[in-house]
Amino acid sequence: MTTIYDVAQRAGVSPATVSRVFNNVATISQATRERVLASARELDFQPNILGSALTTKQTFMVGLVISDIRNPYSASLARGVQDALAREGYVCIICNTDADPDREAQVLREIRRRGVDGFIITPSFSGRNPEADRTIRQLLAQRVPIVFIGNRLDDPAGDYVTSRAQDGAAQAVNHLAGLGHRAIGFIGGRYTQGVAVGRWLGYQEAMIANRLPIRPELMLESDTTPEGGQ
Repeated sequence: MTTIYDVAQRAGVSPATVSRVFNNVATISQATRERVLASARELDFQPNILGSALTTKQTFMVGLVISDIRNPYSASLARGVQDALAREGYVCIICNTDADPDREAQVLREIRRRGVDGFIITPSFSGRNPEADRTIRQLLAQRVPIVFIGNRLDDPAGDYVTSRAQDGAAQAVNHLAGLGHRAIGFIGGRYTQGVAVGRWLGYQEAMIANRLPIRPELMLESDTTPEGGQ
């Protein structure tokens, strides 16, 4: 197995210089850097990421915390995240929570303990509990980078990426109304939580815009799971 000492000997530098090259220390000249990297390629040297992490405090791993990878939305999201991270030299660690806030808190603590650099989270709004929210806020307080997708906590320190669920629901109603349907039902999660709020508003606005009656008996709350929808 090729070691850092083999690379150093071939490149005519010290092992410490090889280490600084792979840790991107700015004081190394470009000529030396290229010579070390060329020697590493010739010897098929693979640097020890965990060892480098002790120096750089970076593992180049990001945790993606989602409810269920079997959900088509989550699967598509995971693929996009993984592809984007790979282009930047990062590895994506995917963890499922089954929309359970307790499981979410446990997953966040466990994979942070293993050294991920940050998190991308699709937080569940199905029965949030103080423990899960406290764990996320502790990570934010420790300056751990976190990006929320879809739903987000009421915390200005967390960045988030979302879409207007209101527009999606309105487009669905407009489509059905355009086909001539008038009795259009709504099953869209808990009306006061997460993206369901926007869907609920979009549904009502589109029904009114299409001059269709809003009938309470056709509006049902459910868990945002296949079982809940069924």
